[in-house]
Amino acid sequence: MQVEKIKKLEEALQLNKQHEKELEERGLKKIRSVEEVARWEERKKHEKAMGKLQGKLKQKEVELAAVTGKLETLRGLFTKLEREKNQLELTQRSG
Repeated sequence: MQVEKIKKLEEALQLNKQHEKELEERGLKKIRSVEEVARWEERKKHEKAMGKLQGKLKQKEVELAAVTGKLETLRGLFTKLEREKNQLELTQRSG
């Protein structure tokens, strides 16, 4: 009788230990999933910021191309005007 009672109590204790272990594992899984969600949110935040920066970079590249084109045009005009100036000075000296 007492042996049976002891066996039942041992079985109950074993079941309780298993149940506790399962609960701990679930708790760890919840903690892990919370951490994963936090990492995912952080990644999304960085991706969004990166997207904004890439958009700004593309805009600046377009602006740079436009300004570079204008610079080349102005350099060409400056060179042309310098040549004309030099020719005029030569004709004034010789004339």
